[in-house]
Amino acid sequence: MDKVGSVVTMVPIMNRTNYECWQTRMEAYLKTLVHEVWRNVVKTWDPPRIVSTYGTVTEVLKAEEDWDDKEISSAQANFKALYVIFRRFEEDAFMMISRSKQAKCSWEIIREIYEKYSQTRMINVQLLNAKFENLRLKEDESLQNFHMNIQHVVSEFEDLREKMSEDKVVKKIPRPLPERFDKKLVYIINSYQLSTMIVDNLITLLRTVERLFLYSLYILDMLRLCDMWP
Repeated sequence: MDKVGSVVTMVPIMNRTNYECWQTRMEAYLKTLVHEVWRNVVKTWDPPRIVSTYGTVTEVLKAEEDWDDKEISSAQANFKALYVIFRRFEEDAFMMISRSKQAKCSWEIIREIYEKYSQTRMINVQLLNAKFENLRLKEDESLQNFHMNIQHVVSEFEDLREKMSEDKVVKKIPRPLPERFDKKLVYIINSYQLSTMIVDNLITLLRTVERLFLYSLYILDMLRLCDMWP
C-alpha cells in the first residue's frame, strides 16, 4: 500500500464526536508527508495566475499546461492533503466540504462544523438530562406507556451519541412511581441488586405489581356491587 493509502488505518474517520482525536492524528499524519502537504493546510493554496508584462499578478488563472514545476508541486501537495481529508470524513456530511478545492478551506469548514455541533449538542444533552429527570409515572398512566417514554428519551440520547447506562435508567425508574408500587419496590430493592438488574427485568416485575393492583381494584368493585364490601 502507498503512503497516502496507509491513512486508512492510521487516521479514524471524522464524525461529530471524535473531532479532537481526528484532528490530532490527521495533523500528525499530514506532517509525515512532504512538508508542502501540511503547509497547504495552514496556508491557503491559490491556483497560479497570469503575471502581466509589468510583473503584477492578475486575477486571470493560468492554464494548467502552462504551470511550471514549482506550481505543479504546490498544487499536488494541496490536492494530496485534500484527498486525505476527504477520505477520512464521514459520508453523511461530505457534501459540506466536497466543493472545496483548497485543503485549508476544508480544514476550517470541518472545525466550524464541529464547533457548531458541539455547542448545539451540549445544549441538547442538558435539555435531555432535565427531561429524563422530570419523567414521572402519572396515577392514571400505564407502566408500559411510562416505559416507552423512558426508552424514547434514551433513544434521543443515542441520537446525540451520548450513552445512557442501563444502571442509570434502572435507578431512575423506581423514583417517580406512585404509592401503589411502594411495598413491592421495597421487596424488589431488598431482594435484588438494582445495579446488576436490566431495565426489561425491572419493568417485568413492576408490571406484575401493576396487574395485581388492577386486579385487586376489580375484586373490590365486584364486592361493592354485591354489597359485600363497605
